[in-house]
Amino acid sequence: MRKNQIILVAIAVVAGTALYLFGNTIKPKTGQAADQHNHAEAPMAGPMMGGLEDITPADINSLTAAAKKKLKPETLANLEALERQLAKARTDAERTEAYDLVGRFWHDQKNRLFAAYYVGQSGLLDNSEKKLTFASHLLAEDINKENDPSVRKLMFDVADACYQQLMRVNPADEDVAIDHKLLIIEGAGNVMQGVVMLRDWSDKHPENKRAHLILGSMSIQSQQFEKALERADKVLALDRKNLEAYLLKSQAYQLMGQKDKAIAVLNEAKEMMNNPDFSKDVDAFIEQMK
Repeated sequence: MRKNQIILVAIAVVAGTALYLFGNTIKPKTGQAADQHNHAEAPMAGPMMGGLEDITPADINSLTAAAKKKLKPETLANLEALERQLAKARTDAERTEAYDLVGRFWHDQKNRLFAAYYVGQSGLLDNSEKKLTFASHLLAEDINKENDPSVRKLMFDVADACYQQLMRVNPADEDVAIDHKLLIIEGAGNVMQGVVMLRDWSDKHPENKRAHLILGSMSIQSQQFEKALERADKVLALDRKNLEAYLLKSQAYQLMGQKDKAIAVLNEAKEMMNNPDFSKDVDAFIEQMK
């Protein structure tokens, strides 16, 4: 990646991620800051509000039965042999091996849902972090590409179980804890619940910069700009060279109509980066702000 693309990518990380999650923010008029809410970070209602609580998950056997109709006879025979092995499995070790084989089969067929499902079942049995991570990440990445609510519910349930198991196996992995909250927000559409969980977790882990940045971006989307500033400042107190925090802070000031402060923060970022290409991009961005 060219160095002079850094600012564009970073701005997309800070602003675009939250925009993807929660929809458009109504930008206040210049010089007029949006009202600041007294409650904790809470994004505005977006397209995924409502959640999957009342949805019955799709049946994996029905889904695979439909997919099997598209397989060539020889390929289908191989799968059915693996399925018979799974059906005959009596011990956890036998089930783990059989789930792995079926998961590998579907992975070779480039079916991400089935691969994640069966590898996830194997990981739930043997507590393999590698398998649980593979399954949870794959399902979390794909859940909002799926149009069928019942299939999304199945994907969420399996990913949720894998994340829960990962947190039990390795409670020190803070990224897993955050990813689980994001699954609730993005995957299940339980935005308020997920945000509250993430905020409470952040309060117990005040040195986690990623959580502060995510909550700060969410605050931007809900027009709680003061809270976004607080989150950015917490990150900068931990890491004075954190570019995302500078951009988050600048964006908050800009949306509050305080362009001078927004520009000042960007100039601080220039000094911190000490990169001519980056400085050139910042200067161009500042000109667009004026």
